[in-house]
Amino acid sequence: MTLLLITFLTAFLTRTDAFFAKSDQFFRANVQAGNVKYLSIAQNPAELQFLVKEIAEIDYQTMNKNERKSFLINTYNLLVINEIVQNYPTNSPQDIAGFFSKKNSILFGKKVSLDQLEKEIILKEFSDARLHFVLICAAKGCPKIANFAFKPAIIEEQINSQAIKIINDPDFIKTVNSKIELSRIFEWYEADFKANHKTVIDFINTFRNQKIPKNANTSFYDYDWTLNDDLIKNDVLNLQKFTPSALIPRGRWEYKGFNNFYTQNQYFDDQYQRKNAGERSNYNTFINQFLFGFKPNYNLGLDIWVKTVVSPFQGSQYKRTAVSGIGPKIKFVPFKKLPQVTMQSTLLLPIARDMTGRQSGKPFLSADASIWITQLFYDKPLSRQFLFFSQMSSWVTFGKNASDRYVATPLTFFVSYLPNTRTTFYIQNEAWPTWGWNGISSLFVQHGLGAKFQVIPGLLELESSATLFSFGKNGGAGQTLNVGFRVIR
Repeated sequence: MTLLLITFLTAFLTRTDAFFAKSDQFFRANVQAGNVKYLSIAQNPAELQFLVKEIAEIDYQTMNKNERKSFLINTYNLLVINEIVQNYPTNSPQDIAGFFSKKNSILFGKKVSLDQLEKEIILKEFSDARLHFVLICAAKGCPKIANFAFKPAIIEEQINSQAIKIINDPDFIKTVNSKIELSRIFEWYEADFKANHKTVIDFINTFRNQKIPKNANTSFYDYDWTLNDDLIKNDVLNLQKFTPSALIPRGRWEYKGFNNFYTQNQYFDDQYQRKNAGERSNYNTFINQFLFGFKPNYNLGLDIWVKTVVSPFQGSQYKRTAVSGIGPKIKFVPFKKLPQVTMQSTLLLPIARDMTGRQSGKPFLSADASIWITQLFYDKPLSRQFLFFSQMSSWVTFGKNASDRYVATPLTFFVSYLPNTRTTFYIQNEAWPTWGWNGISSLFVQHGLGAKFQVIPGLLELESSATLFSFGKNGGAGQTLNVGFRVIR
């Protein structure tokens, strides 16, 4: 309906004028406080698709200078938004391979990348350092996107106004203990800012109300590549975006508490046959996971595992609870060209003694060994509401006893359905082989269903799942019931 109304109102305008009018309507409807309503656009993409089509077909050569400048600024910002929408949901433009370098857009009858459009077309034709404050990059660290289109009749006033607004924004140029912290934009494009000024500070002071002394102590703060999504504003995060393959943003932290309850009265023998075990045994593992966004490209954390066993022993129920392992971990992006792939490495050191029961003859709790866990995470949106996630891992267990030295290589797949921004449903499948000298020494395969719900949006998420062990060798044939929660701040 909105698109039809805009089309009617602009029917008597030239195609170029109509483009500016429709772009202005789009930005006013979808930009708020410097953030973009990507989810809303992704759910109703008709307006954006129309504008992208116009960008590919409008005759640029017939425009005057102000029309060209306005057209190219709006074009760049629209194509950035379009690239995000095509890959939504995502946590950052850096999570999209080739976001700036791939030739995904059509302009002047040929395919161009965002980098080409910015550096080889816009900045080449218009030597204007103020443009760095009106061209967005879809990240929080970028100057805030304007909620209007740039128009030929007032283009210079609009650009100047944006430069003044951004340079006087205390979140863009920060004062910390009498020290001035600048955006890295002033470092990356230093030559542009010094083209008509002796120093970068001279350029800044041209637009700044409170001038920066020439001898001020200055530095550059880390660039925040978090997506400028309206769902991540005022410190309220969309936790759905923080999949296992996502890094926690710098300065934030995450705590996960996950309780795995496993119960069995059957097992699989070495011939993959299901057998009755007699009485039921129960095992409970509560995993505490802390993760801190130390740098934009890696996280540091700590795991604490608490295990409980309840099992028949000498005619009665035996119960034991112990801290089975504690250790550090690191999470990072191993391949720059594959930002959606992350790796996590955790070293768990045993705390309790005789967890195998080898000395006491009591039921098994855990291996008396250190465990080095390496996990490779990957996720990919299948559509606006479906997400695929996979995890390849190696668990290297090494203890003093030969039976406490082995390697497992679990492989896990999840498909998630996101009906809204607070709820997630998923199905999971996992195969967990453990390897010995003669091949697979044990194996289990499990399938399950789960759900997550943000009780307090952007802060607290609850999770529940259940799985069934359907196939295996030398292992249990039971079920799991799991509950967990997660907090990100």
